Amino acid sequence: MKNNSFKFLALFMIFFFMFNFVILFVPFTKGANFWISYIFSNIAILFQFIIGFICMKNNPQIEEKFFNIPMLKISFTYLIVQLFVSVLFMIFNEIPYWFNLVMDIVVWCLAMIGIILASATKDILVKFDNNMATKISYIPKICMDVRELARMEKDEITKGAVN
Repeated sequence: MKNNSFKFLALFMIFFFMFNFVILFVPFTKGANFWISYIFSNIAILFQFIIGFICMKNNPQIEEKFFNIPMLKISFTYLIVQLFVSVLFMIFNEIPYWFNLVMDIVVWCLAMIGIILASATKDILVKFDNNMATKISYIPKICMDVRELARMEKDEITKGAVN
């Protein structure tokens, strides 16, 4: 798992460096729209890293890792949408900065709502899965007991009924 975490960190650092290098050296007009978009884009990249790291943490239950997939999908969708919106506002810098700020905050809030809902759903599913495992854990023992009773039974009619 540590190897995967290192690879994830390396990919994150490469993407973060590449994004910042390209954005800062492309000849955009660096006004209010640029800096608002730049800050929200970096927030989206860091958010993707945090969610990815949380979802990849060492957890022995494979089901819980599987239930983290919606959170990863939402955070990745947020990253793509935020980068798209940010580049649009960087290119069209004559749009009022307050509109850019409102759009970025709306996109961020929608992503946060999605992550919170996905996390709550994951918690409910993990709890349900654990409860279900507890409720059905006795069934194999009962099956073994019934097989043992059938094996020990001498009367063929009763043995057939038990089977």
